[in-house]
Amino acid sequence: MENETTLLAGFMFITIITIGLGNLLLTLSDIVTGQTKTLPSATHLAWMVLLLLGYFGFYWDTTYVLKIETWNYTGFVAFLSGPVLLLFATNLLSRVPSQDQDAKEFYISQSDRFFALMIGVQVWVVGLDIFFESSTIHTWIDIAIGATYALLIASGSYKLHSGVVWVMAMLMIGRMVLEATGL
Repeated sequence: MENETTLLAGFMFITIITIGLGNLLLTLSDIVTGQTKTLPSATHLAWMVLLLLGYFGFYWDTTYVLKIETWNYTGFVAFLSGPVLLLFATNLLSRVPSQDQDAKEFYISQSDRFFALMIGVQVWVVGLDIFFESSTIHTWIDIAIGATYALLIASGSYKLHSGVVWVMAMLMIGRMVLEATGL
């Protein structure tokens, strides 16, 4: 293992994740404290909370950096692409509607780009499992999550998005329980 490169990759990974997490927390703080003039729709807010939970899972993925024996520039960029995609998705989701915008329409107008970025994140997560030969039931859950994002892109229905956010919450909670129990 190349200690200097591993340390650099770990710092970059954590820095990018921390920027995204901080951005999301500031947006949620503004919503909770009433600093925003308009509130996002309930579905938009629910996705923000799920994204927050997802960030905590990403911190666990930092351990993957320790498993890489040799580094090259391509591997370094590939390893950081997941956190970068998550940061971009967070920046998009952290926007709230202006006073003259309908909250539900605003959410739907942002959702295609958000979910496209999140599909990229899921591809990255599954790619890590394949690269490190650590595919488990978690990998299949991640594939199901990515497929759900694709379904949401295909649909412009706010009602479908509202229903799916709860299914997604169950998938994420199930994945966290599996990880916490070591299954």
